Amino acid sequence: MARVLFSLSLLCSAVLLSGCLETGSGTPQHNPFKDRPNYGADINITKPYADTVAKENAEITNMYSRNAAMINDWVSYKLSGSKFDVNESEYPGIIKIAQSLITASASDINSVDSDLLSPAMALLDSSMRRACASAENIGDCIVNWRENNAIQFATSANTLMNYTTELTVDNATLTATNGYQMKFTIDPDTGEIDGMTLTRDSGDVDLAKLGDSSTFYGSDIENGRVLELDYVSDAKQMGLSYSDFGLINIQSSMDSDHQVDAWLVPFAGGYDDKKIAVADIDSDMTFRGRAVGTATKGEDSINLGGTATLNFKTGDTPTSELAANFDNWYNVTITQNGDAPNANFVFSGNPTETDVILTNTTGTGTMNVGYYGPAGSPTEATGLVHYQETDVENPVSLDMAFGVK
Repeated sequence: MARVLFSLSLLCSAVLLSGCLETGSGTPQHNPFKDRPNYGADINITKPYADTVAKENAEITNMYSRNAAMINDWVSYKLSGSKFDVNESEYPGIIKIAQSLITASASDINSVDSDLLSPAMALLDSSMRRACASAENIGDCIVNWRENNAIQFATSANTLMNYTTELTVDNATLTATNGYQMKFTIDPDTGEIDGMTLTRDSGDVDLAKLGDSSTFYGSDIENGRVLELDYVSDAKQMGLSYSDFGLINIQSSMDSDHQVDAWLVPFAGGYDDKKIAVADIDSDMTFRGRAVGTATKGEDSINLGGTATLNFKTGDTPTSELAANFDNWYNVTITQNGDAPNANFVFSGNPTETDVILTNTTGTGTMNVGYYGPAGSPTEATGLVHYQETDVENPVSLDMAFGVK
């Protein structure tokens, strides 16, 4: 392996001739890249990467979703700036090496496949590659470069993992307060969300995405109706990665009489394999975000939206305490022990511009919280809340979803 990478003179031709480069005087120079296609000189990439599919999906949900086709597209873009003799079948190996370079020791780095090491370095950080590709001890060079360029390297490592981790949104499960479950479907060739499967007691319904919208529609054959579902995520501006929450607006109609039934339902959920059990959370944590939902009393109802704070406390019995504050209704504090669904509700405030008024301001309901994160400690949480007054002639019912980070 060459010990020095020579800079090309500004007078050199951009074309690599067979074995040498010519200076303006005609004197041949050594070409360090001859017969070493995987160590080709970098070409600057000036056009920003167009992550088209991810942007389309983000119009519906901010949950991370990237399939093999999307990953390969990004790798092709990153490696297009250098003359590497690699093909798409080698991308998984290059990705694996690039990811390992984030934490690998010098000896481990020196033992990897040398043909894939340089493209892996370019995939992770082109500056690191330029500094270390021709070093006598590449492993030592990379370790030292990581330490001396910690901020840049952390950004590069996060970017690499974001674009090369295969996790697709069709594996996330979302549940509404009425018991409906939703799972997105994706186009395997592109990774774009193209539909949704709605699961209910009366049977599954396959819904197709309507154009570039967040509306899904399909035939409910079991009930002889047509369903249209508007998916409204309240997590899109919050940066949640592994879970989502919000409201679904469902319209059910019959062609024969044009009757349309519509209802608004809170939902929440996420990736099961990114969910962290309450028993595995080892430190007190505070999360902040939003809560949305509906409160009803007889024929009267009110739509809710406000701030939410979730405090998790460790101890012999871990505790989750959610405080949701609404400008147009009561504030509610919900306390839950462990992962039991039952929770204690305390309502405060005195709403005046609604007929949805409680008879009792304390009671028992349910709360289901999902804590999510890439590994170890959770980075976000979403959940569902249901409360209904008991022993009351005209009870108030509350259905709510929340998301925090």
